[in-house]
Amino acid sequence: MINDQFQGIAPEMANSQAVGNEQPVVQPIGREQIQGAFQILQSYRTGKANLEQRIIQNEQWYKLRHWGCLQKSGSQVEPVSGWLFNAIANKHADAMDNYPSPNILPREQGDEAQAKMLSDIVPVVLEQNDFEEVYDRV
Repeated sequence: MINDQFQGIAPEMANSQAVGNEQPVVQPIGREQIQGAFQILQSYRTGKANLEQRIIQNEQWYKLRHWGCLQKSGSQVEPVSGWLFNAIANKHADAMDNYPSPNILPREQGDEAQAKMLSDIVPVVLEQNDFEEVYDRV
């Protein structure tokens, strides 16, 4: 099959190299090179098909149409409303909007200097310990 498709293509796609003042030496592409390139093309197509299928499944999940990917056969009607996903996403957004910030207040007038110093130190410690990321995961 491959040999029939590429029969006679070698002279048109030949590499040529000039040696001094002589005529260019024609080096045709052999059947081994064509078969190797064809095998590479087939493995690329296989990998690309897997990637495209995964992208389609991810898009279907995001649109809440993923029941077809999970169950190939069945007569049950599955929910396709985005209510649950939107409710969870909105709760998470509300929690991140209300991200706590340290507010250190003095207990008495003599504690004002320490409260100011702690107000500068505690946010740095929280940042170094990735508190916002931990808060985001919870």
